[in-house]
Amino acid sequence: PQVEAGHPQVLTVHSITLALEVMNLSSSPHIKIGFNSLCAYASVNHLHWHLYYQHHHLPVQTLPLSPAPGTPYYTFTDQAYPALGWVWLLREDEMDRMDLMVREVIKLTSWLTDKDV
Repeated sequence: PQVEAGHPQVLTVHSITLALEVMNLSSSPHIKIGFNSLCAYASVNHLHWHLYYQHHHLPVQTLPLSPAPGTPYYTFTDQAYPALGWVWLLREDEMDRMDLMVREVIKLTSWLTDKDV
């Protein structure tokens, strides 16, 4: 890493793709992945990914979803969760579309970062 460059902690196409590819190597339905919140600005060059196995479902995994009009993602339905969230669904048989999904994630996360959300 280029520590002197002082890169902020933000998602990149490369990091999202790599994280999803690593996650896809597992055949376990219990694998989960997360990224430390955007704009958290932890240490420089520190892409704070979490990859772990957890046998119980997280509450957000079973929330009802609604398509977000004009976008390829979903949001939680009718304030089913106290925080706003965006969801992309990528089924196992759609892995060839992963690059399209990653670009859509980057569009949203870049906008959020630019707006300091």
